[in-house]
Amino acid sequence: MQNLPEPAQRAEKQAQQEQAKKKEPPKKPNIYAPFTLVSEFTNNKQVCGAKFSPCGNFVVAGGMVGGIYRWDATKEFAPLPDLTGHGGWIQALTFAPHSTKFYSGDSWGRLRAWDAAQADDKPLWKVDDAHAAWIRQLAVSPDGKLVATAGRDGFVRLWDAVTGK
Repeated sequence: MQNLPEPAQRAEKQAQQEQAKKKEPPKKPNIYAPFTLVSEFTNNKQVCGAKFSPCGNFVVAGGMVGGIYRWDATKEFAPLPDLTGHGGWIQALTFAPHSTKFYSGDSWGRLRAWDAAQADDKPLWKVDDAHAAWIRQLAVSPDGKLVATAGRDGFVRLWDAVTGK
C-alpha cells in the first residue's frame, strides 16, 4: 500500500476485499425457486408426462417409445417393471378415482387399462383402434365408471372403465 494515513489504509484494504469478493464465481441460481426439489428419479428414457396414483403410492410416466414406466412412491421411488403394449408416444395418462387402476392412450390411437400395482406387463384390457389417430387426452368420470378419450381425429369417445367396451 501507498504511504497513506491509517484510516485511509483501512478503507483501501476494505475496498480491495470487496473487489476480491466480486471476482468470486456467482452462485448457481435455484432454477426451481420458489419451490424446493424434493426428489428426482429416472429410467434414462424420454417421458411425455407423469401422474401420481390417487393413493400416492405410485408414479407412472408415458414414454416416447411405447413404454409406461412406474415407480413405487412408498419405497423412495424404487423403479417397477415397465409396462408394454403401446406402439407410439404415450402422452395421455389418467388414474381412476380412489384406485391404482389407470388408463393410457398413445399416438397410434391405442387405449389401454392397467393396474399400477400389477406384477406382469399385460394390460387389464385394450382397444387397438380407439381413435384413428393420436389420443390427446383421457379423463375418468367421478364415479370411475367411464373413460373419456379425445383424439386427433376430432372425436370424443366414452368407454366402459371395467371392460373397455
